[in-house]
Amino acid sequence: MSVEFSGEAKARLDAHLDSVEEALAKAGSSREQRRAVVDDLEAHIREILAARSAAPTLDDVNAVLETLDPPSAYGDVAHVPARVPAPIVPPPAASVAEKKPKRSSWMKTSAIVALVVCGTLLVMTPAIIDHLHERDVVALVTGTTKVPEGMTFNIPVAMQDNYRIALWFTGSGAILLGAIGAFVAFARERRV
Repeated sequence: MSVEFSGEAKARLDAHLDSVEEALAKAGSSREQRRAVVDDLEAHIREILAARSAAPTLDDVNAVLETLDPPSAYGDVAHVPARVPAPIVPPPAASVAEKKPKRSSWMKTSAIVALVVCGTLLVMTPAIIDHLHERDVVALVTGTTKVPEGMTFNIPVAMQDNYRIALWFTGSGAILLGAIGAFVAFARERRV
């Protein structure tokens, strides 16, 4: 996380870290201990500031430093490890990949069902048209055998063969895509 500080914000952060290191030195901490504590503290402060702004101001730095222990608190050697905030460790790459938005299973299921239903309707359309061509549509819809004069309606022309074939192939393709989609979704679910 790269954070761009203004001059005074950087100076304020450095002064705080120098004060912490000075308190640790007065308490008798070794150079290695002081560097470790100050480095961890600086990393922690930078992460908090990066979450607030890409270019933190002096006010941002002061607000973050107010939430931390004062530098003098680091002089108590017995409590140094407890006072140093633990560094925030980024999650492993695998868990980041798991948090990526996934298409929900209901969307996949509804797409598969839609493909199969539409494909079935397309395959059945020629048979439905033939049935309607042979019968009176009004009598079929109303459920009566006697239809008043002038209320009859027949589909005058039978469906051409090239349309039948096109509907059959399109419908069969949609059903096939739905079946393949269902198989792939089932295989992925079993793998997980």
